[in-house]
Amino acid sequence: MYCDYVADFLRHANHGMKGDPSYTPVVKYIEFGNEPTLTGNEMTAFARMYSAVRARVHRDFPGVQVGALGGMEIPYTEGFIDQTKGQIDA
Repeated sequence: MYCDYVADFLRHANHGMKGDPSYTPVVKYIEFGNEPTLTGNEMTAFARMYSAVRARVHRDFPGVQVGALGGMEIPYTEGFIDQTKGQIDA
């Protein structure tokens, strides 16, 4: 469901999606979560949501990158990198 929300936003902002003649990547970067407070299973769920959104964005909206976090704590950032297997745009 969250993937659909992000896709709807990008479809509107970028005048369509991949394959549409009007598609123009006006919005080239989105941030998925800004310094969320996560522990344990929440980190796993957040990482899975991020990975799903990133895959959908890359599939349907070429040229758009998906950033995440903004956290400054190394163990937290390392945990997210591990959970997403390093598949993070920014």
